[in-house]
Amino acid sequence: MRSRRPRPSPRRSSFSRWAEPSDDETAEPSPDPTDEPDPDDVVTFLHVSDLHCNVGMSPVIRRIAELSGADAILDTGDLTMNGTAVERFCVTTFAGAAPDGAPYVLITGNHDSAETAGQARAAGMTVLDGDVIDVEGVRILGDGDPNETRPGIGTQLTSEEDVEAFADRMMRVACDE
Repeated sequence: MRSRRPRPSPRRSSFSRWAEPSDDETAEPSPDPTDEPDPDDVVTFLHVSDLHCNVGMSPVIRRIAELSGADAILDTGDLTMNGTAVERFCVTTFAGAAPDGAPYVLITGNHDSAETAGQARAAGMTVLDGDVIDVEGVRILGDGDPNETRPGIGTQLTSEEDVEAFADRMMRVACDE
């Protein structure tokens, strides 16, 4: 894992000075091209989603993560097709795509399940479950989709919490942090 320098405050990044109001109301703020952020202060995420057990994407994910210097992989769901025990191979294959030192963070989608989440944790992934986590100084909030979609069954709620209650809970967690 790369060593990092202390990060700027999450409420005031190095880019925020470009958004400061100008003394000259007619001037348009423009960043100085020589005033680039310190590379040690930049966090790179590789975002993947809707893999649906397409394990052929695993080497692609790994190569992109390596080439981009990704600090972490953020998967926003549908790692599997049906969230079944037999899809463990898919989960472990994707977990293995993360380069050494780059965490794989998963937010389960409607094609995933509690089974998928357990498999992902066992494979070393971080599974978001409604709490805020810190990844390389970036705060991330997420939770699994409150719905599950299965062939021949359709889409159903997985708990007594409907989508509106889910959204309200996530808003409260985000605002409390």
